[in-house]
Amino acid sequence: KNVAKEQVLSLNAATTRVPLPDASCRYIFASHMLEHLGHPVETGVVLEEWHRLLAPAGVLRVVVPDARQWLDAYVQQDAAFAQVARQEWAFWDWATIDKAESALDYTLPYLGASGLQGSISGQHQFGFDLAAMRAALIRAGFDPASIRPCSYQASAHAGLRVDNSSQAAGVRSMPGGLQPLEPFAPFEEGGGTRSK
Repeated sequence: KNVAKEQVLSLNAATTRVPLPDASCRYIFASHMLEHLGHPVETGVVLEEWHRLLAPAGVLRVVVPDARQWLDAYVQQDAAFAQVARQEWAFWDWATIDKAESALDYTLPYLGASGLQGSISGQHQFGFDLAAMRAALIRAGFDPASIRPCSYQASAHAGLRVDNSSQAAGVRSMPGGLQPLEPFAPFEEGGGTRSK
């Protein structure tokens, strides 16, 4: 059964099985969701569920903040990176952040590595880099050979060129070539994405 685009399904992805049959989805797109879940337990549950839902040649496109880019910007003391973050996330509590003694005061909470969540929106629980995302996907049953990073709006599948539907994914590049929200799009090379 095809689900119409207009239908919206709202559920707790970490605790509720999606009411669709196994291998029923050609594409799954998730933008800025996994970092809000407890890792590895809740993210594992969700990724296993997505693995169950994907058809044998199905494609999963996952977009998460790139922890490495945020940490590189911190280490390099990249003021331009911070300026773009301020422009793109104007809804953050910048008055509080401006009182911070270090860029770590907003970098670590953004990556889920601090209990100081009050200054920034999102309540991130974990910061993914490519290695962490790859490991989580492999544990969930995805084929390691099919996991690869992908650029903004650069899916090989027209149905997955939807990054522009997400405000967060739309922050494509930071000064100095840093791309903190470069999507991890693990399954962009066609079939054979399921290993279990």
